[in-house]
Amino acid sequence: MAPPSKSQGAAYVLLLFLGAFGAHRFYLRRPISAVVMLAFWAAGMYGFGLGFSSALDPVASPQAQGNGWSLLWLLWFVWAVADLFFIPSMVRSCTAADQRRARDLLPSDG
Repeated sequence: MAPPSKSQGAAYVLLLFLGAFGAHRFYLRRPISAVVMLAFWAAGMYGFGLGFSSALDPVASPQAQGNGWSLLWLLWFVWAVADLFFIPSMVRSCTAADQRRARDLLPSDG
């Protein structure tokens, strides 16, 4: 049996330090969900900036405080916590795909 193509430890380190950018998902060959995760984080940051600037404005309405953007951050956070549990299965999936690819590249005995 071949060694794993991706490291669980590396995936956890990427989640811990670069998880906001979806780096662990890029590493585990999940680029679409990585881009969506990055978009959630970026939209939350953008909304935080809007909410912070309107919070400093004494005439801004409470609706202009950017509270809807914090929902994106909450969704991102829940997703990142869920990924703590999904990383092992994503690593196994990458390993299985690499083994299939390697098996398909080997010449057959027939």
